[in-house]
Amino acid sequence: MAKKKEIKKNKESPSNKKVIRDFTPMEVYELNEMQKLINSYKFISKQVETNTALVPRGQELVKEYEAIATVMENTKNLYVSNKLIECGYESGTKCDINLSTGEITLNKN
Repeated sequence: MAKKKEIKKNKESPSNKKVIRDFTPMEVYELNEMQKLINSYKFISKQVETNTALVPRGQELVKEYEAIATVMENTKNLYVSNKLIECGYESGTKCDINLSTGEITLNKN
């Protein structure tokens, strides 16, 4: 049986006063997994870049991995934007997300 998403009633959107929620544990997990993949591609790219003599097509590979990391970063940002809208925040809301708890904190800037 699927669990219903728990809605926190103690948080309200600053502008339209509708109930909003933090990220669920599954959403936090997905976000963390995306970040791990991005970091892995960036790490591999840097390692190959410093050892291009050992890797055939080294410079090409570096460019490919950097491009993949950029695409994945954009995908992660789109995921976060869509999830924030699902959580009840307005599009373009600036916030911080605790990657352990999923708590969303609005930026004051």
